[in-house]
Amino acid sequence: MGKLIELWIKSDRFRIIALIIMITILGGILLNSQSHTHQWKNHPSDFGSRDFIAFWSAFHALKDGNNPYSMSALYPFQRQLVADEESTQAFLNPPWSLVVLAPVLVFDFPMARVLWIGLNALFIYLTITLIISYLHGKDSSRIIHFIAASLFLPSIWTVWMGQVTLFLTLCFVAAFTAMMKGRTILAGLIFIPLTLKPHLFLVVGIVLAVYVLRKKHLSLVISFVCGFLSLQFITYLLSPQIYSNWLNMDYSPLIQKTSSLVTMIRESVLLASGALVDWPIFVVPVIGVMLCLPWLLKRYGNSDIELLVPASLCISLGIAPYAWLQDFSLLLICQSTLLVLVSKIKHPYVIGLEVTIMLVILQLAILITIAVFQMHKYLFWVPWVMLAIWVRSSNLLYAAKTGHV
Repeated sequence: MGKLIELWIKSDRFRIIALIIMITILGGILLNSQSHTHQWKNHPSDFGSRDFIAFWSAFHALKDGNNPYSMSALYPFQRQLVADEESTQAFLNPPWSLVVLAPVLVFDFPMARVLWIGLNALFIYLTITLIISYLHGKDSSRIIHFIAASLFLPSIWTVWMGQVTLFLTLCFVAAFTAMMKGRTILAGLIFIPLTLKPHLFLVVGIVLAVYVLRKKHLSLVISFVCGFLSLQFITYLLSPQIYSNWLNMDYSPLIQKTSSLVTMIRESVLLASGALVDWPIFVVPVIGVMLCLPWLLKRYGNSDIELLVPASLCISLGIAPYAWLQDFSLLLICQSTLLVLVSKIKHPYVIGLEVTIMLVILQLAILITIAVFQMHKYLFWVPWVMLAIWVRSSNLLYAAKTGHV
């Protein structure tokens, strides 16, 4: 026992591995303790399928000359693929997402599904590698960070659902890395896939735009605009009517109870007045930008941009009009940045321990929320808690760096 305590005190790697094992065991116990009437509807054979099937069926509906935003056009492709599919999964992303994802969607569904699951694991690994690279972290700890990232609950849920957010996470980190290394044309092109879910990047997008303008990276702006317009041209050539189909789609995502502050405000107003209002969808992001952007830009003068991006990303997700647990996999950037900084800077072990425990508690809190409420709408707090963890950890690391601990 004494040796274990000594290892805990002296070894960052041992503490991280031990805490990862703890969260895995506790998570398994917690999920196994749910009553059988509240088990997840997803069958194991659906792993990587639940949302991915919407992208795949939309692509093949378009290939057959049909409207990818029509539920009736998607149903024939979906009814025989997922064992417990009760209704048609709507395709909600913008038209050009089908062009971006075409290299995967072009295959038959079983192969495309397996390929996408494998690519998601690669997205996680490359994200960690790039973060270690631009933070000048230790390559020797890459595997440990990869394991921690793979056990990040929003990442797990993203892979389970077959969503695209881990791809967007990699694109964000890759574009940011290219920008920091002066490869601005490449950075502009890699930023383009983020337009698949632009509502997730409102505040961090403005912060990066200010940075680009201050650094006079005109080539980044030009490459982004030209690349984006080229993508629209290709999409238009494939289906000239797809844009009108998108604007007149059968289904609106805004009727869903998502994991966002906007949803909680709309539900509160509905309970109080009996009316489902739409104004929070616009008001919350606007007020969020007005309140948070001055604080972020003020900190920009005193902080490196790579230390400002995680906080901006947390706020972006916190005020997004539409966000799910899988979208919070973007917070992997915050967790990984913190773990790299903890392993990089010489600090008292209590600081590294506190940072790691805060991240583990966040994971357990997500598990408990899902187990207790059985609804993802109650996870709206996740980006805000990650923001609090980021601010607290930044203060601890700064104090350790300056010797004020």
